[in-house]
Formats: sequence, structure tokens, C-alpha cells
Amino acid sequence: MKLATVLCACCAVAVAAGCGSTKRSTVASHTIHLGPALAGGFQEPTSVVGITAGTASAVVRDRLGDPMNTIRESGQNCWWYRADQPNSSVDGVAFCMTPAGRVGRITLSVHL
Repeated sequence: MKLATVLCACCAVAVAAGCGSTKRSTVASHTIHLGPALAGGFQEPTSVVGITAGTASAVVRDRLGDPMNTIRESGQNCWWYRADQPNSSVDGVAFCMTPAGRVGRITLSVHL
């Protein structure tokens, strides 16, 4: 339960360095490697490894495998995956699924 609370808090935190250029994101060794962070801004990514809002949950699972953790937040089931990004404190990406089984939003989690 404590892990879920921490994960929820981390998912809610916007990254101070911005989401960066996620167009160059890759997946290797069960980790999503995000492109370099951009200076300034508090942006959540709109696309990670080609996954955007509206992408079917089956596509997310096909591309990334099983999530490391799941949490229910604001009526959505969020799937958390390990991630990293140069020069940032990003340590994960959550894909929050709508009740219809599609990505409703993408959030980054950071370590403090």
C-alpha cells in the first residue's frame, strides 16, 4: 500500500526539466529510454515509443510487456514501467487506461 501511495504521488509530479524529445525513445532491457530532456517547462509527454492517448491497451502490452506495477487512479488503471532520461530524475512512465481499454494519459514519475 505504501508503494502504491508513493507511486501515485510520483506519477502526479510533473518533471521540472520537461518531458524532452520522446520521439527518440527506445525500449531495451525492460526500461524505456526517453530522449534528452528539454530545458524549462512542465510537460507531460504526448507520445512515448509511439504510444499516444487513444492507443489500445493491447498495443501497449505488445510493445512494452507486462507493467512493473499497476495502480488505480481517478477511475483509470495506470500501468507503470521503468524509464530513464539523460539529465533528469525520471525513473518511470505510467500509461493510464480508460475504462474502454485505451490510453487516457501518460505521466512521468521521478525520484526525489
